[in-house]
This record gives sequence, C-alpha cells and structure tokens, in this order.
Amino acid sequence: MSARAAAMSRLCAEVSQDLPGTETVPLPDCFDISDAERVVAYCEHHAARNGGRDDEWDKHFMKIRHREAFTLMRVADFLQVDPLIELIVSTIAEFVRGKSSDEIARIVGSEATL
Repeated sequence: MSARAAAMSRLCAEVSQDLPGTETVPLPDCFDISDAERVVAYCEHHAARNGGRDDEWDKHFMKIRHREAFTLMRVADFLQVDPLIELIVSTIAEFVRGKSSDEIARIVGSEATL
C-alpha cells in the first residue's frame, strides 16, 4: 500500500508515526485476505484522488452481498478507515431500509457480531 493510501487508515498512520520504518501492520487471522485487499484498493483509489469523493466508483465498489459488507466492515473498522466505514454503514442502511424486523434479522443473521 502506498504511503498516501496508508495514511487513510488511522491505525497505519499511528503505527507509522510510533514505529518509524515499520512497513507492515499484521492483520488478525480471522480476516480474509480478499477483504484486506478490497480495503487497500479503496484506500489506493481515494488516495490517488487526494481523498476526494468518487460516488460512481464507490457505488460500483459496494455492489456486494450482505455478508461481504459485514466482513469488509470488520477489516475497515480494525484499520480505522473512516471514509470506508461511513460508506459501508450507508450501504448496510440501504440493505435494511423498508424491511421488516424479520427481514432485517435474516440480513444481519450471524453477521451481527460487528
């Protein structure tokens, strides 16, 4: 991940500041590498745009299933990538908008352990 992209992560920025020369932040084993790669892709894209919004790109980026949104949220939260967390929360809100409590329970299901 580029330094500009890493700066989008509060965790990476803090590690870099506290431990100069550190180039990696280990992820817990419970995270899937593909989710981490998606977070990196998000950071790289937005860092290249100087953190600017790209609604069309974000919309395409978030065309994922419910389960994927929740697992992506866990990685984004761990790395503290606030703009991505906001995007995921907004997407999850759209998933549940207008749904009954039973439908929401099915959507959230076992993924409620955010």
